[in-house]
Amino acid sequence: EADALLRNAVITGADIDPESRSVYVAIFSEEYIPERFLTTVRKELAERYGLRTLELELRHPENQLSKIEPQELRDLFVQQDSMARGSLAGAQWHWEGSHLTVQLRGNGKAALEEHAGRIAGTLGQRFGCQVGITIQSGINLEGEALFNAMEKHRSQLIEEAPIRAVQQPKSAPAAAAVPSDT
Repeated sequence: EADALLRNAVITGADIDPESRSVYVAIFSEEYIPERFLTTVRKELAERYGLRTLELELRHPENQLSKIEPQELRDLFVQQDSMARGSLAGAQWHWEGSHLTVQLRGNGKAALEEHAGRIAGTLGQRFGCQVGITIQSGINLEGEALFNAMEKHRSQLIEEAPIRAVQQPKSAPAAAAVPSDT
């Protein structure tokens, strides 16, 4: 499938550095090519030609923006902040034109909003348009309500966890009571 997608792509620029065995290639494709395919292509071409680095920069028309896969969108946030993975678990991704709304299942809105501008810039560059991103929190809990929700979640995880036999450590025999001279 990656080969079929790349057949219709056009190389718009390239830079080769023979000394460092590095290659940069700019590609334009009318059809969306998922990043997961590019990762495979990078690896195969780098191995085949003995390259240290192969950078493929992909561009698409704006009408392909809504086809970007949720996994790829999530990875853009995780590249900025590895803690984003937890906040984005179960998130819903909705495109309206070139505006993305990310509906979270829980908290994490503030942390994700810190990176939304950079990610919008990356997407805008790749798809040649102005991209907007809105993050909506599933729940806005603070203080005691947040603590109670976390405790409930922890209790559910413990209940669902497999039961393991726990061996009790063997205790030493109790010492005999020694009469005191009082």
